[in-house]
Amino acid sequence: MAAQRIYDLHGRVCLVTGATSGIGRETARGLAQSGASVLMVARDRARGAEVAAQIRSTGAPGSV
Repeated sequence: MAAQRIYDLHGRVCLVTGATSGIGRETARGLAQSGASVLMVARDRARGAEVAAQIRSTGAPGSV
């Protein structure tokens, strides 16, 4: 499902906990799609890196 860009969050920094699965993952993806710099917090570093790489590969204008 493609994230719909509702807000312009360029220049904003967002912290997302539980970012490796479920709502946290989709929240991180949506914020990045809206241009935010996203800081992801996860218990499993490898899974966090994997999710961050997947979000980056979508071409989201924000940073992860």
